[in-house]
Amino acid sequence: MQIGEVAKATGLTVDTVRFYEKQRLLRRPPRSEGGFRLFSPEDVETIEFIRHAQQLGFSLQEIRELLVTAGQRVRGVLARAGSAARKACRCARQS
Repeated sequence: MQIGEVAKATGLTVDTVRFYEKQRLLRRPPRSEGGFRLFSPEDVETIEFIRHAQQLGFSLQEIRELLVTAGQRVRGVLARAGSAARKACRCARQS
């Protein structure tokens, strides 16, 4: 998946995806013969995790530490917490 497809799938800009890579929140993706970044479904999952963690108030440094120290388990926990938080916000807005 190329960077434009990742940006579209996650609702972020190409520049934001590049920023996350430069900040070492994402692994450096392999490149095609033409030099295009090639992202995996796991990279998209990581980007979604980063976005949800930011929505929950985590700093980029804290997110980096979570990614490094806890890996996939924390991503699942925060994804569920982010989902619950979004549902609560939607309910509050409808009230």
